[in-house]
Amino acid sequence: MHVELASLVATATVIPCQRAHLTTGLLGKRQDGSIAWWGKGLFWPYHVVLRSKLAVQKLYSTENPYDKILEGWYLGAWPKNNLMMHLPPGGVAVVDCTCELPKKHDQPYLALPTWDTHASSVEQIQRGVDFALKYRAEGRPVFIHCQVTERYES
Repeated sequence: MHVELASLVATATVIPCQRAHLTTGLLGKRQDGSIAWWGKGLFWPYHVVLRSKLAVQKLYSTENPYDKILEGWYLGAWPKNNLMMHLPPGGVAVVDCTCELPKKHDQPYLALPTWDTHASSVEQIQRGVDFALKYRAEGRPVFIHCQVTERYES
């Protein structure tokens, strides 16, 4: 019964991905990074499966939580928990490019909800650039979170 329900919810989230730019609010992520109660309630099987998968993956992953791209610029995975040790040091500003994971920190934050495996819109990219440059000008590092950073070596 639970498998069928989870499959139904997964299907309900995958079908709208064909129009990803129109459906990033489907899971209820708000601009402040929180997930709306109705998004949690309606899609709880999706949230449970996704967060469980990420928790297990992070238990066994030897990958760094983020990579330094240039001085003050970082790219990485979603923080494992509320601990600041999973974010780059120095009062980092966060650009979040996910539409399904909630904010878990108290750092400056910009939500640019984008489905995993899809590109952000031109408008989102411009907002992200403006946000990042503002905080870099203040001397803060910038952390860009995109859903998947797992690397596979051949």
